Order: sequence, then structure tokens, then C-alpha cells
Amino acid sequence: MSGVAFPEGITVRPVDPTTDLPVISGLFETCDLVDVGHRDHDDDWITDSWASPAFAGGWVAERDSEAVGYLELEWHEPSHAIDTFLLVHPQERARGLRPAMLGFQETEARTRVPGLDLVRSTGSASDPTLAPNCEGGGYTLARTFWHMERSLDPPPEPRPVPAGVEIRRADRDGDDVVLYEVLEESFRGHYASEPRTFEGFLAEYRSTLEDRSLALIADVRGEPAGVCTLLMPDRVGWVGDLGVLPRFRSRGIGRALLLAGFGVLASRGAATARLNVDGQNETGATRLYRSVGMDVRREFSVYEKAFGAAG
Repeated sequence: MSGVAFPEGITVRPVDPTTDLPVISGLFETCDLVDVGHRDHDDDWITDSWASPAFAGGWVAERDSEAVGYLELEWHEPSHAIDTFLLVHPQERARGLRPAMLGFQETEARTRVPGLDLVRSTGSASDPTLAPNCEGGGYTLARTFWHMERSLDPPPEPRPVPAGVEIRRADRDGDDVVLYEVLEESFRGHYASEPRTFEGFLAEYRSTLEDRSLALIADVRGEPAGVCTLLMPDRVGWVGDLGVLPRFRSRGIGRALLLAGFGVLASRGAATARLNVDGQNETGATRLYRSVGMDVRREFSVYEKAFGAAG
């Protein structure tokens, strides 16, 4: 196990996507019930992550054949940074499992990322052992991300879009390229945003692109200005990505796309709309989301550890 000393009785093995979904789903649910009091994950997120071109490996930590930890690595080549998500069973949080898994993830990251510079590790902010474990391993708090939500019952009333703006389904020839280019430019320079190839984008967004009502484009007098992608895992409505090109911001386009997205999700039977957002987003996204009635549902913390040439 990469030379890392794990607590006595713990074994670690690679995840098997063909058989391990119930195992990992059960661990998520156990942690959710302790951390936030209710089930708070969708199995689609797990399987989509395993199928993503950025998936760089997953491992299950077990005690007496029961899953007590899960580690997932994500890498967007050719970046020198890797992102991880680490889940630890509540009964193992005081037994040293997370510190061992943090060391394990660094070792595994080095085998996958040439010239590793940075590891970003995400966990539930409501886990009281997250901060001391990460800080004790040399990590520093870099960011907080929020899951925000609002009710879609009753559905939001349709509102006029800004003058000169048309919001439409992304179902025209060439719209895959439009979605890709607008999202790449909109998120360039944002925290932890890594460039993607067009092929990688198609693989990552395959479920949205299979149903064109879940991808919206805002045109300003015929020119693409913004996009909104939507998801419906387990019949819960999610806004995947909302991006507006810098030169078109502060015109109400993001709000119009968001409200149109809410309407699509409501029409598909979603009772709530949710999204994931960087709590320190520099473009004012959190203010926009609050202004349309969204509240913080849950918080996640991102810890970083830098390596560089000396790492």
C-alpha cells in the first residue's frame, strides 16, 4: 500500500466500478447521516465520476470487509495539480484513517502527475476532524464550496429576458462547439479551473448533450454570450454550469439563463433546484444565486498542499 502505515486492521484496494457502487453509495449515506442528518448524494454522481476522462483512480479502505473510507483522484492532463475527494466513516475519524489516506493520496498522485505541484483535497466542512487532520498533514484551507438550493414548487414565474437576448436550446449544428468555447472562456482563471480539450468536454458532458433541453444558450443579437447546463440525477434538478462571457456580463444574462434553467427543471418534474458554487467566486455568482431565492444547503472545504520542484 505505497509504503503508508495504516491503522491496524485496515486494508486498501482499488475500487471496482462494476461491483462497488452499493459499497460506496452506502458509505456516502452513512457519512451524510452524521454530517448533515439526511442522505445527500446521488448514485449518478459516483458512476459519472468513474466514467469521466479525468478519473485517475479510486480506492476503498476496509475494516473486517466493511468499507470505512473512499478516496478518489481526478486529474486533467497536462496540469501539475490533482484533485482528490476523501470520505472517512464516522467511526474511523478518530482512529487515524484520514491522515494515513492523505499520505496515500500524495503517493498515488505522484505516480500519475509528472512534476506534481499541488494536491487539492475536498471534504465535508461539517466533519469536525477534517480541519485538524488536513492541517496536521501540511494542508491549508484554500476554498469553501457551497451546495445551494431553492424550491421549484411552485415553479418560478417566467420573466422577460433582457432586450436583444434570446435563450434557446443548444440543438443547432455547431452548438457543441459553442457550449465548449463559452464555458472554457467563462471559467478561464477561476479557482482550480483547468483547460479541457473538446473531446474531453464531450465525454464529460455526454449526459447533458444526449438531451438538448438540458443545455441552454443565450444569444445576443445572434452572438453566443452565455450557456447553462442542467442535470436531473434521481429526479433532483441541478444547474451544472452557468457561464457568461466577460464582455456580456452585468446585463442580466446570467439571471435570465438561470431562471430559464429553473423552468426547464420544473417542467421535468424537479421539486428543487441545486448547484455547486465557489463561495469566494470573484464574479458575484453567490450574490446572483441568493437574489433568485437560493440558500446554502451544505458546505465543503478544499485543502491544498504544495510540492513544487522540491516535493
